[in-house]
Amino acid sequence: MSLSLPALGKGWAYSSATEAQIRSCMQGAPATPSPPKRADCTQQERILGLCE
Repeated sequence: MSLSLPALGKGWAYSSATEAQIRSCMQGAPATPSPPKRADCTQQERILGLCE
C-alpha cells in the first residue's frame, strides 16, 4: 500500500493548502497552517484558500 497523493489529470494541480492538509493527514501529524486572519476561520475555509 502506498501513502502518496493520487495523481491528477493533465492540467490539474493540488493547491498548496490542500496538499499540506493531505500530507499532514498521511504523516499523522497536525498541519502547521499560517495563523488565520479571522478568529472563526474553519478548516474548510483554510483548505479552499478562503481564509489565511
